[in-house]
Amino acid sequence: YAYSSMNYNSKYNVNPYRHSILQSLAAKYDNNHIKVTASLLGSFYINGAKSGESSDNQNHLSPSMSLSWKLFPEKNFYLRASYKDIFRVATFTENYFDQMGSRDLKPEKTKQYNIGITYQSTEEQKSSFSFSLDGYHNTVKDKIVAMPYNMFYWTMVNLGKVNIWGLDATAHSDVEISKKCKLLMDGNYTYQYAVDETDPDISYYKDQIPYTPRHSGGASITFENPIINISFHGTGVTKRFRTSENKAEYRVDGYMECGLALYKKLHLGKTDIYLRGDLINLFDKQYEIVKNYPMPGRNGKITVKIDL
Repeated sequence: YAYSSMNYNSKYNVNPYRHSILQSLAAKYDNNHIKVTASLLGSFYINGAKSGESSDNQNHLSPSMSLSWKLFPEKNFYLRASYKDIFRVATFTENYFDQMGSRDLKPEKTKQYNIGITYQSTEEQKSSFSFSLDGYHNTVKDKIVAMPYNMFYWTMVNLGKVNIWGLDATAHSDVEISKKCKLLMDGNYTYQYAVDETDPDISYYKDQIPYTPRHSGGASITFENPIINISFHGTGVTKRFRTSENKAEYRVDGYMECGLALYKKLHLGKTDIYLRGDLINLFDKQYEIVKNYPMPGRNGKITVKIDL
């Protein structure tokens, strides 16, 4: 059980509150080769407001099930599959925030289907490698998204039906160059075909939903050594669209942002000192995550952490 309320200095504030009751029933079977888990979650939300209209009460039963199967006894190679029913009510911000919130938002209901594989090398090896590959299909009813009303104001809306097909891949490798030097490499990639299928008669039927890139990913390489550790990383996305209509005039260009970090951990008696310097947006890339709101150019950050 949880109780939440929100108070803020605004003439539009209705002082909303919410009682949240979550009850679950879960079971697991595990025989070292096959692991099966199943659960049923009951969600009950009672909404109210002290001085105005509140959003409607909501309730939902959410079943889920997952399977993990170790294919080979001597290798950490797993086949995974899962199904999950997800129910999400709008947050106070999405319901009530000035100009942007909407009390009429319906809860977001998602059905997720996933199948994937995972591999991790054994601990005995000096160098290690791991990867995962997942394919998934999600159907989302009444997806809650923020849409620009104009340059200065956004509004929260429901998209009637969104169909998502996706692929996630991750990889990590540790390579021991010597007893005191190591090379760490990480990479990830996501493909997401997320389209609006609410109404076949609308002009943007099966167009990519706003601000969702078709391709995104990142990579990093780190050289750990006794003097100072060095890390270079980059993240990027392909083009997106700022509205439901995928027209050229609504396009938001893709970007690749890179960064460089130097860090070191010092031991002074019983005190550990962690020093880190980051150069963010190393190549001074000019880009926007949200249209008309440019991100900072090249900038830096210094972090000092002391554990006594």
